Amino acid sequence: MKIIRLDVQRFRIGKPTKISLSDAVPAPKVHPPELLTITLVTDNQLEGVGFAPFPVAGESAALLAKSLLASHVQEKNPLQATAIIASLQHQLQSIAGGGLFNRLLAALDIALWDLRAKIAGWSLAQLLGGARPSAPTILGDVGSGKSTAKEVVHAAQSLIQQGVTGLIVDVGDCDAQLDADRVQLIREELGDGPLLAVRGNTRYDLGTALALGQFLDEDIGADWFEDPVPDTDESGYRRLSERLETPLALGSRLQSIDQFARLLETRFARVLRPDLFQIGGISNMIKLAHLAEVYHIPVIPRFCGAIGMHLTCGLANIPSTEYATTLDDIFSSAVEWRNGQQRPATSVGHGITFSPTSSTALIP
Repeated sequence: MKIIRLDVQRFRIGKPTKISLSDAVPAPKVHPPELLTITLVTDNQLEGVGFAPFPVAGESAALLAKSLLASHVQEKNPLQATAIIASLQHQLQSIAGGGLFNRLLAALDIALWDLRAKIAGWSLAQLLGGARPSAPTILGDVGSGKSTAKEVVHAAQSLIQQGVTGLIVDVGDCDAQLDADRVQLIREELGDGPLLAVRGNTRYDLGTALALGQFLDEDIGADWFEDPVPDTDESGYRRLSERLETPLALGSRLQSIDQFARLLETRFARVLRPDLFQIGGISNMIKLAHLAEVYHIPVIPRFCGAIGMHLTCGLANIPSTEYATTLDDIFSSAVEWRNGQQRPATSVGHGITFSPTSSTALIP
């Protein structure tokens, strides 16, 4: 068996917007992020599909995929996926790394895993290890900082009543006192039962983060406080980890296993929150899950569609998945919901297809 073709598609997520600078300066058009998909086709007509979001440079990524990745995988056996990825990394390590390259690598890696699962006749979760039959689910995008407490509660309540574990609330867009008031209103409306995590998006200084963290300790009982200060503030994270009871959840912007290894050695984090696409795909997520298990630290990936469900059902040290309702406009996936948990349907591979809607357009 060999790969005979690599196809690339781009989807635009949302519509272009304009940023108002002044009455005298025309407002520039800002293009929305894109989703790039890679399809690997074998000589016996099996297909493996991978994808990655690109906030910028989607066209450049597609050109690289069509030239660089296509020539690299041509005539290769998909069952030798580890060798394919390792060879590509070695070939390009002197000219590329991180950012756009990691996202391309993630899309290719996901496609190879999907293909291997289809060759085996298994779901991706089974191929990854089949650690559990279903995945506890956390709502990742209903708590946007642009939403009022009332809007967040309204969006989350019905899903929580159906068994969804809880939600993540974004803060850091405004005054810290307003952030605290908003989180408290959400907690009061939802009660103490559902998981409630707070995501700071690295937007606080140490003093503000410490004050908000103590409020989360004493008044909220938050399940974790995510990325409260800039990643480079190591002394700040040391002090926060020493002073707060609320677990710190870190790693959303890290791009390599080496960076996560250094983070684990500091003992600051009690939850890891990697971005599947920034670290290069499923293969590196597996490495990270096993590495973190040595430190008894759980890994909960940031939202990555139904792939997150397969990771949680497949790997023991990924205990739950983050679900984003906005991805419903992009993905049509073979996922079943039972009592608020996601589980793989009976299809082989990851079961994800792409369905352009009014907010998701296929780019010619």
